Amino acid sequence: MFKILIVEDTLAIREEVCDILVLEGYEVCQAANGQMGFNVALKELPDLIISDILMPKLNGFEMFEKLQKNKKTKSIPLIFLSAKGEKADVRTGMNAGAEDYLVKPVNTDELITVVKRKIEKQQLIKENLEKLVKENEYVLKEAGRMAKIGYWEYLNETDTTSWSKTVHLIYGTEPKDGVPAKVNLNNRYNEASKERLIKANSALTLHGTLYDIELELINFKNEKRWIEKVGEPLYNRKKEIIGSRGIIRCITSIKINQEELRQSNERYELATKATNDALWDWDLLTGKVYRSVDGFHRVFGFDKKRPIEKDANWSDYVHPEDKGRIAKLLKEITESEDQNNFSFEYGFLAPTGDYKYINDRGFIVRDKSGKAIRIIGAASNITKREENKNELILAKEQAEELTDFKDQFLAHMSHEIRTPLNGIIGFTKILLRDKTTQEQKHQLNAIKTSSDILLVVVNDILDLAKIEAGKMILEKTELKFNNLVNSVLSTFELRLGEKEQTLETKFDKDIPKWLVGDTIRINQILLNLIGNAIKFTEIGGSIGIRVNLLSQDEEKVVLKVNISDTGIGIPRDELKNIFNPFAQYGNNTARKYGGSGLGLNIVKQLLDLMHGSITVKSEVAVGSDFTFTLPLMKSKKTHIKTKKTISADDALVPDVPLYILIVDDININRFLAQTILNDFGFKSDVADNGKIAIELLEKNKYDLILMDLQMPEMNGWEATEYIRSKMKAPKSTIPIIALTADVTKKNADKCTEVGMDAYVSKPINEKELLNKIVSLVKERKKQDVKKLAGDSKICNLDYLKSHAANNPKFVTEMLQLILKQTPLITTQLKKCLATSDWDGLQKSAHKIKPTLDLIGLPKEVKILVENLEEFANEQIHLDLIPTKLKTLEKMLKQAYKELAEELAKELKIIKN
Repeated sequence: MFKILIVEDTLAIREEVCDILVLEGYEVCQAANGQMGFNVALKELPDLIISDILMPKLNGFEMFEKLQKNKKTKSIPLIFLSAKGEKADVRTGMNAGAEDYLVKPVNTDELITVVKRKIEKQQLIKENLEKLVKENEYVLKEAGRMAKIGYWEYLNETDTTSWSKTVHLIYGTEPKDGVPAKVNLNNRYNEASKERLIKANSALTLHGTLYDIELELINFKNEKRWIEKVGEPLYNRKKEIIGSRGIIRCITSIKINQEELRQSNERYELATKATNDALWDWDLLTGKVYRSVDGFHRVFGFDKKRPIEKDANWSDYVHPEDKGRIAKLLKEITESEDQNNFSFEYGFLAPTGDYKYINDRGFIVRDKSGKAIRIIGAASNITKREENKNELILAKEQAEELTDFKDQFLAHMSHEIRTPLNGIIGFTKILLRDKTTQEQKHQLNAIKTSSDILLVVVNDILDLAKIEAGKMILEKTELKFNNLVNSVLSTFELRLGEKEQTLETKFDKDIPKWLVGDTIRINQILLNLIGNAIKFTEIGGSIGIRVNLLSQDEEKVVLKVNISDTGIGIPRDELKNIFNPFAQYGNNTARKYGGSGLGLNIVKQLLDLMHGSITVKSEVAVGSDFTFTLPLMKSKKTHIKTKKTISADDALVPDVPLYILIVDDININRFLAQTILNDFGFKSDVADNGKIAIELLEKNKYDLILMDLQMPEMNGWEATEYIRSKMKAPKSTIPIIALTADVTKKNADKCTEVGMDAYVSKPINEKELLNKIVSLVKERKKQDVKKLAGDSKICNLDYLKSHAANNPKFVTEMLQLILKQTPLITTQLKKCLATSDWDGLQKSAHKIKPTLDLIGLPKEVKILVENLEEFANEQIHLDLIPTKLKTLEKMLKQAYKELAEELAKELKIIKN
C-alpha cells in the first residue's frame, strides 16, 4: 500500500483530502505545519507529499527545501496546494523542483488523477531501481569472471582444497573432475615458483602470515600462465589456524605487456642513440630529474661519470635572456589542463664555457584530476641549425636593404621626373587654351602626347617594381564599371580623332550598377589595353569594346571585357611572350610605335592579383582581340548618392574671389597652381614649406589650402596636423586639399588621418581640382552659417533640446547619462584595440553612433566612427585604427567639456 503525507494547516481541507485518498485505498498520514510535516516525512518516509504553501513555523517552500537537503527524504516527490493557482507561487514551487501543483479548493477528480499519476511514476522508478540492483549484482559476478579472479579454500583437517569455476578455468581443469592432487599440481609450477609457494604456505600455516605472490606455471591444457595468488589463514573460535583461503587471479596478459614494454623501452633507448637526443624525466612530485647519461654526453658534452653537478639547478645553465621565458612556459603548460605537448628553444651553457642552442620538446603526464605529475622530454643540439639560420637572416636583411634602396631610388627618380612633368603637362594644357596658330597647336599637342607617354612609362616602371617586391596592395572602393570605361575612353578622344578611328562600345545591361574594386588598378588595365589598341591601329581603323556579365552570385560578379582592334596584329609564335616584361615583337615595333614593353606584363600581373585572367587572339595585318575576366565584389550599399560634378562652365564660385594658399617646395609647381587658380578667378599666396604656410595662415584669412606632401623643414602631413590640433577655430577647420603624385589608398588614408579633406593627384586635372575646391568651400560656408561668429564649439544640442519640450530636467538627465556612459564605451574601444578584439571594437563603435547625432557632433566625428566600425568589421586598414581612435578620443574629450558646461548651466536654471 502506498503512503501519502498531507501537510495543511487548515483542518477542514486536510481532512477532506485525507478522506478522498483513503477511499482510493491509500495509507494517509497528516501534519498541521511545515516543521511537523518534515518530522513526519523523516519518520514515515511516505511515497508522496501533498503540501500547502502558506503555513506557520515553516512554510511549504521552506519545508521542501529542508526535505531536499536530507538524504533520506530528498527523493520523495511533492505536490503543492496553491490558493487560486497564484502564478508566482506555482513558478517558485516548480523552479524549486516540485512535481506538480493543485489549486484550492481541491477538485476530487483532479486530486485523484494527479496522485495516481505520481504514484505510478514512483512505482516505476522503484521497479527500475530494483532491476538495476539485480543487474549490478550480475555485472559484479561477470566482472570477476572476466577479470579471471577465482576463490580457493584449504582445510588442514581433511587436507582438501576447493576451487571456484574461475580457478578451474585458469588451471585448465573441469569442475566435475575435482581439484587435482597436490603432487600433480606442484609439478605444474617452475622450480622458482614452486619454492616460493612452499615457503609462503609454510609461513601461513605456522605463523598466520598473509601472502601475495606471483607464480609461473604450465596448466593442465599445456598453456603457459602467470597467476597472482593471495592467501590468508582460516581460524576457529579458539583462534587456531584450521586452514587457509584466498583468491587466484590470472595475470598472464599483464606479464606479456610488461615484457613488451621492456622490449619497447630497449628499442626506444637504441632509437635515442640513433637520433642523438638527450632524454630526461622530471618527477614533479619528488622534484627528481632522471637523465640519460649517454644522451647528455652527446648533446651537451658533459662527462659521462659526472654529467651535471648533483645539486645544481637546471636553470643555472640556461642563458640569462631565456631563463624567464622558459620558466614562464613551463608554468603555463603544467597549469593548463588542455596543453600536454610542448617545444621550446634556448641557449645552454656547455662545459666548454660557450653556449649551445637547444631544442627541448616533450609531453606532460597528468593524474586523473588533470594535475601535472611528470614532464618527459628530449633535448637536441641545434647549434649548427641556428648558425645557418642566422646566416640566412643576415642574407635576407641585406637583400631587403637592397630592395629598400631600390624602392627609395625609384621613388626618388619618380619624384624627380614627375616634378618637371607636372609643369610641362600643366602649362601645355594652359597654352592649348590660348589663341595659337595651327602649327603651334600641333607642336603643343606633340609636347602633351610625349609627356603623357613618359608619365605612363614612369608609372609602369614603379608599378612593376611594387609587384615584384610584393608591395602592391589592392584597394576596395565603390565604382561604376561602365562609367570607369567611359572615363578612360574620354582621355583618348583626341588621339581617336587624330587617327580618324571609329569606336564601338557595348555594355551588358545586367551588370550591377555599383561594384567594389581597385579603381586605380582597373583604370590602369583599361588604359594599357585601350591605349595599345589605338596605338597599334593605323589611321581609319576601328576599336571595339564589349563588357559582359560572365557570372554572379549574392556577393560577387565576374565580368568579361573584350578589347578588339583592326591593327597590325601579332605573329602566332610571339603570342606566348607577349605578357613578358619589355616584350615587343620585331626590332622596328618600339621604334615606330614607342612604348616600354611593360604595359601588358603589368596588366597580366594586376589581373593575377585580382584573381582574374587574360587571353589574346591575334592575326598579323588583321588585328588583335584581348579578353580579360575580372571578379568584383558587389556593393553592400543599396543607395549611394553621387556628388554632382561641377564643371568650369558652371556658376562656379562664390560672389567674391576665393583666397587660396598654395604650399609646395617646387617653384614650377607653385607657378602652375597659381596660373590655374588665376584662370578660375581666385587670389592666391604661395609658401615653400609647411612652416611658412602656418606663419601665413596665422596672419591672413584664407578660404582653402593646396598642400604638397613631400617638403623640407615641415612636410604637408605635419603642417596639417599642426593646423588641426594647435590652431584655433576657424583657422583650424580650414579646408585642405593634398597635392600628391601617390594616389594609393594607403597615402589617401594617411591624408584623411591627419585631417586633410581631399586630395588631387599630380599632374593636376583642372576640372577635378575646381570641383573639389568649390565643393569644400561651399560645405564650409554652410557650416559657418550654422555657427555663431567666433563660436568654436563642436556640440550642437538643438536636436536634444527640441525633444525636451522646454523641460530642463529632461535635458539634464540626458546629459548626465551621456557623460556617464559614453566615456565607458571609449574605454571599451581602447580595450578592444589592445586585445585585437575586432568584433568587440566594431560593436562598441556602432553603439556610440546614436549619441553623436543626439549631441550634434560634426560630420568629421561621424566619419571617424564609421571608419572604425568598417575597418574592424572587415578587418582592413588595421594599422590606421590606433590613430583614428586617438583622434576620436580627443574630439570626444572636447565634447565632454562642452556637455559638462551645458549641464552646469541647465542645473543652475532648474535651481533658480
